[in-house]
Amino acid sequence: MERHLAFLKDLPIFKELAAGTLEYVIYGFKSEKIRNKQYVFKEGEDSDYVLAVREGEFKIIKEFSIPRSRLFLTKKTEEIDNLN
Repeated sequence: MERHLAFLKDLPIFKELAAGTLEYVIYGFKSEKIRNKQYVFKEGEDSDYVLAVREGEFKIIKEFSIPRSRLFLTKKTEEIDNLN
């Protein structure tokens, strides 16, 4: 528990909380090792917990779609006349 308490005290969001409050937060902690390239959350999924990374690297990926655009070609009037 002391290790978790020290970890939380270093995070700005928890820095001002009293030790008793932090202990209450720690009771909900679950330690888990995540494999390389494993998804933890996917966009739009509901979650029952908050993730705090103690060590390692992670990526946050935002997916979005770009509507297809149409390519409009412009030709000079004389070029159009030559096509007919």
